Amino acid sequence: MAKYSLCSTYFKTLPEGWVNNGFIINNGLQSPVCGGINTTAYWDIYSTLDAHIIRARIKIADIQSSFALFKKYHLQGGIGIIDCGKRQLSLYKPWLGEELPEIVASSPITIEISENREYVISYEKENGSFHRLKITDTVTGQSNEITYLNSSHPFGDYAGKQWGAPGIMFLKGNILVKRFEFISEAPQDSRVMIFGDSITEGHGMDNNRATYHERCSAKVRDKINGSCVICGRGSGDSADLLDRLNFELERFKPRYVVVIIGTNDTDIEIWQTNIEKIIAKIRSKGANPVICVPPVGGELVPQIAEYLQNKDYAVVRMDYATSLDHDGVTQDKALFLDELHPNTFGNLRMYKQLLIDAPEIFE
Repeated sequence: MAKYSLCSTYFKTLPEGWVNNGFIINNGLQSPVCGGINTTAYWDIYSTLDAHIIRARIKIADIQSSFALFKKYHLQGGIGIIDCGKRQLSLYKPWLGEELPEIVASSPITIEISENREYVISYEKENGSFHRLKITDTVTGQSNEITYLNSSHPFGDYAGKQWGAPGIMFLKGNILVKRFEFISEAPQDSRVMIFGDSITEGHGMDNNRATYHERCSAKVRDKINGSCVICGRGSGDSADLLDRLNFELERFKPRYVVVIIGTNDTDIEIWQTNIEKIIAKIRSKGANPVICVPPVGGELVPQIAEYLQNKDYAVVRMDYATSLDHDGVTQDKALFLDELHPNTFGNLRMYKQLLIDAPEIFE
């Protein structure tokens, strides 16, 4: 399906919403004489898209240059560094916007780095877990890349989750950023958007020896041939989701918006207030809300289930799907990785409940 460019700029001026810390705007972003981890330019948004591409076309004037593409956030950001002097591509542990963390993977740059030549650099996230950093010579077409699959490693060795603001960092040398793009792998008019927390994101699927394709959200995406935007954010609650909607919902034109939130909430009145605001935002976009009772485990699940009775929108009973004898109360341990996160079998049950309670999103 067609990708969707959320941002494309040639930096003739600093685009609205951007923050520039040290670059010179001169028919592009020109690096200053000295760089460092604080020399950055980024689009100041809060995005947790499941699949996206950050791409920049960069003229390398000094073959010893070092620079990075990143997603900046105080939790689970991500960064990939291109070090032409060391001839190395590197992915790092979650970057929190300050000092560089440890490298989790690196790979040599074997293509020629030529002075004053333009290169395309891309930093990608696919299917919630897969990361790729790539450099391509615009003249020869030759390229090098490094990839990393979070789900093949312990949580503490993840290469971040690429939450937050997309941008570029200059460390040393001399570069000119001629173009910058932030691209969604899913189209703007995707039929469905799914918002949620780590359950939507797929936490624990790797511990199940499963792939992120077996998440409930990914099963929905695959069922409707990719016409689905997934936005999961581990540890997120209804307040966090309300904040995220300001960017992600505003940029897309879905027909249905599925919300699976509440596992991390602790106050039912706050959740109720936030969910009504979330529903209002969805309807203001002309989309149809599909609100899910979260899987059994969160302390508010029984109260959420009671609140969502007799509503004028689709309600999906994931509490029924993940409980013993479908009672909505007693957690079926065979369906969970831990106290909160459904495993492969639990995600399959959640998906089947969507087919029962909200068949319209698939039709």
